[in-house]
Amino acid sequence: MGKKKKKKQPKSSTKRKRAKKYAGPKESLAEAESTEAGGGAMSSMVGGFRRAVGVEDQKKKGWADHIWTILLLLAVASILFWKFGRG
Repeated sequence: MGKKKKKKQPKSSTKRKRAKKYAGPKESLAEAESTEAGGGAMSSMVGGFRRAVGVEDQKKKGWADHIWTILLLLAVASILFWKFGRG
């Protein structure tokens, strides 16, 4: 006529923690984005956000960039002179 004792259920939040796994050396964010397979909408959004904030790595401008800038300025100046300078 003895009563059966119920076992206590363990609490849901145990004190034991999982062992952390070593993930290897961290890549820089730019390398991780460039090596990402497929890209997709999210990676382009992240890249656009970085460009807008100004944290993206800056490329050095070459001589071709300077020539294109000069040609663009000459084209704008010639259009303005043709439109407003003839009279």
